[in-house]
Amino acid sequence: MTFAERLKSILTARKIKLAQLCRDTGISYSTMQSIISRNTNEMNISVGIPLSIAQYLKIDLHELLGVEPTAGVEQHITPKTTRLLSGFDRLNDKGQDKAIERTEELTEIPRFRKDYVEFAEEIRPKLVTVRVADIPSAAGLGNPLDTPQWEDLQFSEHDVPYGTDFGIRISGDSMTPEIPDGSIVFVKSTPEIAHGQIGIFVLDGEAFCKRFVIEQGDRAKLVSVNPVYADIVLSEHILARTVGRVLGAVDAW
Repeated sequence: MTFAERLKSILTARKIKLAQLCRDTGISYSTMQSIISRNTNEMNISVGIPLSIAQYLKIDLHELLGVEPTAGVEQHITPKTTRLLSGFDRLNDKGQDKAIERTEELTEIPRFRKDYVEFAEEIRPKLVTVRVADIPSAAGLGNPLDTPQWEDLQFSEHDVPYGTDFGIRISGDSMTPEIPDGSIVFVKSTPEIAHGQIGIFVLDGEAFCKRFVIEQGDRAKLVSVNPVYADIVLSEHILARTVGRVLGAVDAW
């Protein structure tokens, strides 16, 4: 069984979504997707990734990697090391400095401070907070748009595109596979977007996530990725406005 297969098996058994794992560990969702899709036992990924996952799942690192402690894993990555790094990461800057100084006194290894700090920084979750509207925008037939309530959610900094102003949950499969049902899209607030871009639109009081297309004759329409859904042709009889441009999406299952 490969690392990806073991990880998927554990997540399924514990009913933990991949997006939840990424949010709680700070690992980039795109990185995890790459690891899962590769589905191999290659050990050229950062050791901080499986170590951070093992800490989060509270399992032995060797069990997650499917290797014996002496086969393919550095000897210093032991359960004691895992506990030490986990405790170090919870300290504030002053506490970390004191821990490093004391450890240097005990070990007398000149490079220990540099290596320890670099390794601790590697596994430290780096999260950003994004406001997400709790009323989903439809990738389908449309959802009534009332005054939304906002929820502050944390995402890996690698998953949030530059320029993001807020997030919106997507309901429906009309933008599948580009934007799956249940995703959270990251949106830049703007009153207009260019031809071919995906945006959030309000039509007659209902919210949609669609691609904006201008045809010959300046006829504008909103297009779905899923061919099952018909295009929405914009006209003077439809009260429409642009909420913002979709910069990216993250699977929130």
